[in-house]
Amino acid sequence: MTTPDETAPPPSRALREVLVADGWAAAAVVVATALLHGSLLLSPATRITHTQFAGTHGWALDRMAALLAGAATWSSWTPAVSFPDVTYVAHIAWVPGLVAAPFNWAFGPVVGLNAATVLSPALAVPVVSALARHWRRATPASAALAGALFALSPQAIGALANGQLCKAQLWAVAIVPLAISLGGRSWTGLLAAPLLAASSVYTEPTYALLGALLVVPVGAWEAWRERRLVVAARLLLAAAAVGAVDLVAKRYYGVATGALYVPAHPVPINWFEHYLLQVATPVTLVTGRAYEARLDLVGHVDYVGPGALAVLAVALVCRGTGRGLVALAAALGLVLALGEWLVTLDGPVRVGGRELALPARALAAVGFPLADSGQYYRALVLAWLAVALAVASARPRVAALLALVLVGDGLRATRNLWPVPAADYSAAHCFTPLSRNPGKVGQRLRRCQQLVEECATWVPIVTEGGSWRLDLPRKPGLYEAGRRELATALDGLPTSDPPAAHFDSRPADFLVSTYAHIEPSALLEQLQRDGVRRVAAWGVLEAGDAALVASMLGAPTCSGGGVSTWDIPLATGAR
Repeated sequence: MTTPDETAPPPSRALREVLVADGWAAAAVVVATALLHGSLLLSPATRITHTQFAGTHGWALDRMAALLAGAATWSSWTPAVSFPDVTYVAHIAWVPGLVAAPFNWAFGPVVGLNAATVLSPALAVPVVSALARHWRRATPASAALAGALFALSPQAIGALANGQLCKAQLWAVAIVPLAISLGGRSWTGLLAAPLLAASSVYTEPTYALLGALLVVPVGAWEAWRERRLVVAARLLLAAAAVGAVDLVAKRYYGVATGALYVPAHPVPINWFEHYLLQVATPVTLVTGRAYEARLDLVGHVDYVGPGALAVLAVALVCRGTGRGLVALAAALGLVLALGEWLVTLDGPVRVGGRELALPARALAAVGFPLADSGQYYRALVLAWLAVALAVASARPRVAALLALVLVGDGLRATRNLWPVPAADYSAAHCFTPLSRNPGKVGQRLRRCQQLVEECATWVPIVTEGGSWRLDLPRKPGLYEAGRRELATALDGLPTSDPPAAHFDSRPADFLVSTYAHIEPSALLEQLQRDGVRRVAAWGVLEAGDAALVASMLGAPTCSGGGVSTWDIPLATGAR
């Protein structure tokens, strides 16, 4: 561990050392992240990860790029999905969206998605490096290595394997306490505090909540260390600013009904096998479990490992600046990850015939938002932040060795999850933009703000002049729905598909039930009148439906990549 002395380098040289160390560490994280994705980078313009969330993320990042470029209206309500209804979309991943935007503008949504996937996790390096230098007085090299270790922890690898771009932004948990520390340090830092907090809240709200658990302890530690009234005042203002950001974000995310992204829900303990997917166990924290990559399952990585636990133990025994904060972060992460009830791989632990409650139960009782999803395993990012800060206190060569060993151990534990599978999005050539009918759409649109159950009796609303795409069949899986949303980013046509959370809100036989009564010779005119500019049939339709579609629409305009499309020309006289 180093301490400032009279031989400290001048500010310009110190800044240069920080930038060089962080730059090399971030570059190493980018290379490692790219290698974890295997064949994805062989064709970054035509391949996406074969995960549940890839297509939806691609559409969302493209919409963010359009908002930033002024090509879309700044509104959370959009007809881009569930057309002709409008849907409330509360975007997260805004920082990856900023990373992706230039690539979206230059190369399109597929490249933008892949660029954000590979580049944005490396933001953990400068954030953790700054935290380590401030809390632990680490050297620039050791601090940068700590950031790289954090960015490549098993939790990050698990998020990448799931295609969860937001959950791969581990820096979002570290930047919240950093905002408090910088706010107490200077007036400039105080001005930056709400911006740093907002970058976390609007990128990954769960990580922002976990980071907020450190706000009061960090503020108290900074005030005790400085023992100056002006510092205490700035710390109070920084905490208030972070709290204000949280209140604004709650309003932004508050419209749950009709939202595109609906959070997970907690699973009760009596559904043990499902509950086990949301929490860690004392054994799996040390040994891990058989993690597997499945398209129909979000894999939860709950591994810390004996090496990381040993590093924490040594760091807590040795004297050093910020040791108490490291201990607190480790304790919060490890204890909360166990969930509300103590369980093993064999079942709940019972004492006197009753399940053994854990501290997370108390947080749930007072309404801590993490209990709303029950995804307690995510708290392990706090434990890995503590591990990274413990490594940062070592000399650079020792820190490099520790980082290599721990990253290697994490790769071993998650070996079934990488390389992350990729799939060709060869259907892209069927979704070239079409000329639009700029007719007005608005008066006959409705906002479906009722609960999902109340929307089950959905009745098609015919638009007047709006251009849209009719996607079939009506009930896709999450992966298939994402591919359709990505097609919307490519051709710019709103899709008739409802959001993933509303699959059951419309009839599966939309085309057949709506247009089957129309004579084939009149179908084209009716589709034109309804504003349909393209019909897309994804995958294999049932034999009867396929025959009916063929009889009504004839040969497809384009086929390939598991999709057939029929382009509907504008009606005579339409602009």
